[in-house]
Amino acid sequence: MLEQLDHPHIVRVIELLEDDRDYFIVMELMPDGNLLDMLNKISKARISFTERDAANLIYQVMLAISYMHESNTVHRDLKLENLMVQMIKSADSKQSEMLVKVTDFGFACFMDPEKDEKLSLGSPLYTAPEVILSKKYDNRCDVWSLGVMAYMMLCGRPPFSGVSKQAIYKKSLNLEPDYSRLDKYWH
Repeated sequence: MLEQLDHPHIVRVIELLEDDRDYFIVMELMPDGNLLDMLNKISKARISFTERDAANLIYQVMLAISYMHESNTVHRDLKLENLMVQMIKSADSKQSEMLVKVTDFGFACFMDPEKDEKLSLGSPLYTAPEVILSKKYDNRCDVWSLGVMAYMMLCGRPPFSGVSKQAIYKKSLNLEPDYSRLDKYWH
């Protein structure tokens, strides 16, 4: 599936190989890690993404999601860990721009527009309520994940958190986000 997706914000597959035991995926190098690692570094420095930075990154992911959905592909596991980063220095070397690309299509599938999916999977912090409940869902579950990622970029924490998967699911299903870190924006 991934080898068929060709978009500037999706990690490019160069070659697929296999032997008797294993499969090997040769992908383009994204040397600066993933977006969660970047966010953690920023948080430790006690700063956060600016709204402009977050908007730029979310826009890049939206372009990739739009392309996937037009191809009837749903990712089903979008999360900061699955967004790879490449820092691109400008000509004057004083500014850097972050390029993000979606990766890890292990849960992705082609979605028949006439048929809804019911399989519950994905990472708890990013999972849409309809997926949690194993109700019929479609590619819009990726949009929920995108909203969670935007919240995390701006606030430095997930909107629905807990000590267990069940606690996270309960908050998510009851639409009880944690607004405690938003005070810095409202003063």
